[in-house]
Amino acid sequence: MFNMQHWKWNLGLRFVYNKINWEKSIMNKIERLKQSYIGLSFLVAPLLLIFGLITHPNLTSLEVMTTGEEFASEYRNNFLLELGHIAVLFSSLFFMGMFSGINQILKDRRPWIAFIIFVLGFFGSFMLGVDKGAFALVPSAFDTLSESEYQMLIPGFTAMINYKGAMWIAMLYVFIPISFLISGITLYRNNMVKKWQGITIILGALLFFNPDIDLISLFASVLILIGYFPMAHSFLKSGDIISCNC
Repeated sequence: MFNMQHWKWNLGLRFVYNKINWEKSIMNKIERLKQSYIGLSFLVAPLLLIFGLITHPNLTSLEVMTTGEEFASEYRNNFLLELGHIAVLFSSLFFMGMFSGINQILKDRRPWIAFIIFVLGFFGSFMLGVDKGAFALVPSAFDTLSESEYQMLIPGFTAMINYKGAMWIAMLYVFIPISFLISGITLYRNNMVKKWQGITIILGALLFFNPDIDLISLFASVLILIGYFPMAHSFLKSGDIISCNC
């Protein structure tokens, strides 16, 4: 009788022990997957943005697009440009991962700033998806129209690229470079990154504040990729939360 009860007791303890270890293993795998996503986000987000920008046919032009005619001449049956804008649309998912990583880096030493960066960056990433949904998916549907029907949409294109009506809401993707700027300044001032890295992030963020000139935005994207690259390496290599000297 005693042996039977002892055996059942040991069996129960072993079951609980195995269950706890299994749950810990699952949680560790989930956490590792999360950290890998964050690490990849620091690379994929700016790379997708770079790809989207280099697909523009007039990349070296410093002129700002203001008319529907210009929009139509660039976008009409331009599959590569359409693909580039779709890539930027999906980059919003990885920008969210970047701001999650920045939040992890800053939350212990500057919790309020980390929270502000995360909220603004996450919202800005969402609005980037909204903006590119309008400028990528909608024009692709219009490509199926005949030339005469397409020409009738020119005034609508003019209104769209000048963010008329409720389209102005999509411009709130500006919270992305604002969040980069705040994070760059915070990391630099608190000696949490090397000086060159902080300066690179700050400069890249500032270059995004331009009148929609693709070439300048391309340089900004490259600087953001370079500035945050050490963080990507650290997250992917060890999965640890980075506190300083990234």
